[in-house]
Amino acid sequence: MLAHLFNNCNRKAGRQILLWRPACWFCKRKNKTCISIAHEFEPKWMIGIMGNFLQTIVGKFVFTFCISMVPIIELRGGLPYGISLGLPYPLAHLAALLGNIFPIPFVVVYIRRVFKWLQKRNEKLDLLVMKLEARAHLKGHLVKKYSLLGLCLLVAIPLPGTGAWTGALVAALFDLRLKRAIPAILLGICIAATLITAVMLGIKSAIQ
Repeated sequence: MLAHLFNNCNRKAGRQILLWRPACWFCKRKNKTCISIAHEFEPKWMIGIMGNFLQTIVGKFVFTFCISMVPIIELRGGLPYGISLGLPYPLAHLAALLGNIFPIPFVVVYIRRVFKWLQKRNEKLDLLVMKLEARAHLKGHLVKKYSLLGLCLLVAIPLPGTGAWTGALVAALFDLRLKRAIPAILLGICIAATLITAVMLGIKSAIQ
């Protein structure tokens, strides 16, 4: 197989075939592209598989789940995304909720250790951690005042700077135990999902 790849490498001086790969991975020659490798690793088949998978209910569910795990985007972006893919509202609601809650226990338990590790790496990361902690303490005034109810409200408001990741960070920095923090965060996520679904249904009915 390797001999075939080497023998098919374009060796004509000054000629370069402009495919999706800039140079042959094996012969490492400049201005020469291995035709066989470019076709061997042609990504069209992967794009086709992903496109076909996205057309299925399972694919739409998985993509919605993954989008909802991302910080900042979270459920407030994942739920509309799932609905835009054509998922039924209950399935989009479930996928976004599960995706949003999935990383939260890990954040509550490990984020302080991760922060300590980052602070030891270099000054820029130390400054970033300090900014995140300062923002979390600023957002944590609801938790200081209302405890778990405040944590639930912090997560439930579907606006930038709030959400499950922020709530988990605040819970970690305020030393809230996991078994107390998770129910409050989960309730907040459910409230946020309900609010976003209601808004989207209202917009849909107004347009129609």
